[in-house]
Amino acid sequence: MAVSGGQKFFHSLILLFLCIGIYTVRFDTEEDKCVMTYMYEYPQYAKVPLDPNIESAFSKYNLYLYGEGQYFERVKNLQLHGVPVLYIPGHGGSYKQARSIGSVLLWKNIHKPGVNHFNVFTVDLNGELVGFYGGTLEAQTHFLHFCIQKILSLYTADPRPRSVAVVAHSMGGIIARGVFTLPHFDPRSISTIIMLATPNLSPVINVDKYIAEYYEKVNCYWLVHAAGLKDVSIVSIGGGPRDYQVPQAITRLPLNSSKNTYSTLATAVPKVHVSTEHQTIVWCNQLVLVTARFLVDMLSTDTKQLTSDVTKRTRLMNYHFRQNPGSGVIPKSDSPRKVRLSPTYHWSEVDEYFWSFDKDAAGQGTYFTFSIDKLVETNSPNFVSRTDSKREKWIIACKMDKGSKCTEGFDLSGQAFSTPKYRIIHLDLVELKEQGFTQIIYPMTKSSPTKVLDVNSLSDLEKITTVPVPHVFSNLWTWNKGYLFDITDDTSASRFYYQIKLDGFQNIYQAFKLTVHGSFETQHLRVQVPWDDGQTIYAENSVVASLHSIPMNMNQSVVLHVYSDSSDPLSLEVKVDFFQVLGGIIRNLGVSLPVYVLANVVQTFMFQLNQVQAGKPCYAIIDAVEVTSKPYKVQPFMSMLKAVYFKPTFAAIWAVSMLPRPDMIILEQDNQQWFNFAPLFLFLFATELFAVIRVILTLVMLLVSPILFRLYKLPYVGSLKDSSMVKFILHSLVLAVCTSKCSSFAFLYMFIASFLNVCFLKKTALLNPAKKPPLPEKQSDEAQPSDLEVKDGEPQDGSEGNAEPTGATGDKQSDVDGSKVEESKKERPITNEPDRTSPEEDCFSVNCILLHLWLWLFLFSLPSLGVLIINFRAEMKLPRDPLILQATIASLLFIIQSMFPGYDGIKTSKLRLLSWFKFPIMVLMVVFSSHSLHRAPWFILAYLGLHTVTQII
Repeated sequence: MAVSGGQKFFHSLILLFLCIGIYTVRFDTEEDKCVMTYMYEYPQYAKVPLDPNIESAFSKYNLYLYGEGQYFERVKNLQLHGVPVLYIPGHGGSYKQARSIGSVLLWKNIHKPGVNHFNVFTVDLNGELVGFYGGTLEAQTHFLHFCIQKILSLYTADPRPRSVAVVAHSMGGIIARGVFTLPHFDPRSISTIIMLATPNLSPVINVDKYIAEYYEKVNCYWLVHAAGLKDVSIVSIGGGPRDYQVPQAITRLPLNSSKNTYSTLATAVPKVHVSTEHQTIVWCNQLVLVTARFLVDMLSTDTKQLTSDVTKRTRLMNYHFRQNPGSGVIPKSDSPRKVRLSPTYHWSEVDEYFWSFDKDAAGQGTYFTFSIDKLVETNSPNFVSRTDSKREKWIIACKMDKGSKCTEGFDLSGQAFSTPKYRIIHLDLVELKEQGFTQIIYPMTKSSPTKVLDVNSLSDLEKITTVPVPHVFSNLWTWNKGYLFDITDDTSASRFYYQIKLDGFQNIYQAFKLTVHGSFETQHLRVQVPWDDGQTIYAENSVVASLHSIPMNMNQSVVLHVYSDSSDPLSLEVKVDFFQVLGGIIRNLGVSLPVYVLANVVQTFMFQLNQVQAGKPCYAIIDAVEVTSKPYKVQPFMSMLKAVYFKPTFAAIWAVSMLPRPDMIILEQDNQQWFNFAPLFLFLFATELFAVIRVILTLVMLLVSPILFRLYKLPYVGSLKDSSMVKFILHSLVLAVCTSKCSSFAFLYMFIASFLNVCFLKKTALLNPAKKPPLPEKQSDEAQPSDLEVKDGEPQDGSEGNAEPTGATGDKQSDVDGSKVEESKKERPITNEPDRTSPEEDCFSVNCILLHLWLWLFLFSLPSLGVLIINFRAEMKLPRDPLILQATIASLLFIIQSMFPGYDGIKTSKLRLLSWFKFPIMVLMVVFSSHSLHRAPWFILAYLGLHTVTQII
C-alpha cells in the first residue's frame, strides 16, 4: 500500500513539530545569567569516621566535613563548636558540590566576634543514579539518619546544636524528606530543608517500581503527619526554564497549604531572578548568596544556633525567597513597625492622582502626604508606588486626628517587593481606611539620594485592562504576527503603572510572547500567576510567558504588570510562541511518549496477528501503521474516563475495584500538567517517534542480514540454528545467567536474539517472494470487483486475498525471472486487493513488529543496566532488581516462542477469542502507564503471553 503525498506531508509536519519541541526544551531558553561561585581558599574535605558496623553496612558511602585554609587545619580533628549544615547531593551528584554553599557560609561569620560560624558537612552517596533507579534509596535514607546522629554527637560543648539545617540538590531533597519516615528518627534533628531542583511530586522518569514506592511512602507520610512536622521549615526552589532535566511543575511541594513550606522558582526569588540549569543551581552565586543569608539570619543571639522559633523561620523564608522589600532590614513581626515622626519636617499634602517626586520641593525635610479618605471618596483606592531608594522607612501610614498632625506612624516598607530596578508597593486604601489610617506619608529631603519616587492612585476601571489572548493556532492566519492592544489613556503623563489581565491565559499548553511597544525607554514587566507566586517572571520590554502548573477548575487568568519609565503611549503585542507551546508539551508530558509509542506498536501488532489468524497476507509495518494506528482509538476513552471519574457513583465503583488512580488524573490533580487533548498530541508525536525507530532498525538490518545469512550457510551453523534442543539449552542457560545478574542483561539478550532472527527472516523473505497471480482477462465495464478476486487455494500462488481498506498497492509486477511487466500497469484494473505475500514474508512481518516489543522491554530496563555498569567494579550484581520477575516471565515466553517459530498454530488456535482482550489491554496500558512507566512492562508481557498461548494451543 503506497503512502500518499498528503500522508507523507502530514507525517513530516508532525515530525518537524516533535523536533521543534525537543529543540525548544533543550536549547531555546534564556541566556545563562548565573555567576560562578568561587572558593576563597583551596577546598578540602575531612572524612568523618562512623561506627564500624555502619561503615561495614554502608561501605560505599561516606561523611565529610568541608573546610578551607587555616579553618580546615583547626577543625580536621573534629573538635567543633559551630552550626552544623549538611549538604546532600542528588542523582549522580558528588559530595564536592558542597564547596559553593560551604565556602560562602564559612566566610560569612568566621571573623565576626560573638557570632557562631557554620560547619558544613557533606554526604558521599557514591554518585548513584537514584533519579531512575530506586533500589538504593532506602539504604541512602538509613545512612543519612546515621550521619545526622553522628554530626550532632560531635558537639560536646555548649551551646550544643539540637538540629541540623539541610541543603539538598535534586534527589537529595527526597532523601532528606524520606529520613522522617524512619521509625527511630527524631524529627527535631532537622529544622530546615532547602531543596534545589528537587522533583518533589513525582520522579522525573517513573520507570522503577522502587522509586514509585519510595515517593508514595514519603509524600503520604508528610501529608498524614503534617501536624507533627509543623516545626520543620522547607523551601523548594526549581531551576526554571533552563532546567530541562526536572520540569518546574514537579519541584512543587505537595504541602503548600502549610505556612512553614514554600515552593518557588529561581526566576521568582528576590535578588536572583535568573533561570538555572539542573547542575548550575548548586553554584549559581545569586542563589547561593540568598541561601547563605537565610541561614545566617536564622541564627539566634541567645543560643548561637539556628532558631527554634518556627514563626521567625517562616518570616525569614518569606523575606528571602518570596517578597524581599529591598530595605535590608528584616521585619521582626508581621505587623508594621511604629515610626516616630520628626516635628521639624514640613508637611505637604499632594492632591494629584499621578505624582512624581521633585527634589527641589523637598527642602531640608518634607513629609509628602496623601489623604486616604479623599482618594477613597474619589474612587481611586488602588495605590501603587515605586522608588529606587534604599532607605528603610520610605513609606509610612499614620492615623491623623482632625486639626493635628501625626506624631507617629507605621512603616509600610515591609509590604513592598523588590524588582531588579525598583522597590514597588501595592496598597488597598479601602483596607487601610478600615484599619483607621488616614494618611500615606513619604519622608524626603533635598539631599536624599532618591532619584525616582512615583505614585499612581487608580480607580477600579483604570487599574485593570482586559486583553483576550489569541488561540494557540492563531499564528496560522496572522502570518506569525501578534495582536496589538492599546493599554494607555490620556489620563495623565505621570502614569507609570498598567495592569493587564490576560483573559483566557489559564491553560498549561499556552505560551505567549508579550512585548510592550511605544517608547525607547525601558518597560519593566512582571508576569503574575495568581495561584502560584513561584511562577512570577520579571523582564524588560518583552517576556515569554508560559504556565508550569494549573490547579483543576481554575478560572483565574494571568496578570501582566507594566512599570513604565516613559510617559509615551504604550501598546501590548500578544503573540503565540508556537515553539514554546510545543516545548511545553514535551517538557511537561514528554516522559509519557514511550507508552504512546507502545500504543502504536500494539495496534500494529494486533492488526498483523488478526491478518494471520484470518489467513490473510500480512502488510509491511509501514502499511499496517497507516491502516490501523489511529489516535481516535485512544483519545475517546481517555476523555470519557476523565468525564465520569469524578462522578460520585463512578468514584465509588472505582474505589471498590481497588484499581489505582488513572495516570491522567495524577497528572491533572497532583502535577497539574494535563489538558484534554494531551493524548492526541502525544499519540501523533509517538507515531513519528515509532517511525524513526523503525528506520533505524531497518538500516541496521540491511547491514547485518547479508552477513548473518552467509554465516548461517556455514557447515553446522545452520543445523544448530534449526535444532530446537540446541536453542532450548542455549537460551535457557544464557537467560538464567543474565537474569541472575541483572534483568536488563536478559532483556538485551532476548532483543539481540530476536533481532538476529528477524535479520535472517528478512533475507529469507527476499529470496522467497510471493508468486504473483496472472493478469485477468479484460473485463467489461459491468464487471464487479468480486469477479476479479482470486479464489482461495488457487494452485498458481497458494496465497489468499484480502480486501485492503485504503486501496491497492504494487502497480508494477515481476515475473519469475524478476523482469518488469510494464503492461500490467495499463491492463490490471484497480481493485481493493493487496499484494500477495509468501509465508516467509508473513513470518518476517510479524516477527518484525514483535521485535519492537522486545526492544521496549529492554529500554524500560536500561536504567538498571546503567547503574550496574557504573558500579561494576564494586558489585557484579544489581542489589535490588526492579524487573527481576518480569525478566523471568519474559524468558519463559521467549524460550517457548523460539520452540514454535511458525505461525500455523495461530491460524488454527482454539484460543483465537483471546484476541478480543488485546484492545482493552492497550487502553488500560495508556490509562495506567502513561505516567507510571514501571507498569508498562507488565502490559508488554500480557501481549507476549497472549501471542505465545495462541501459538501453542
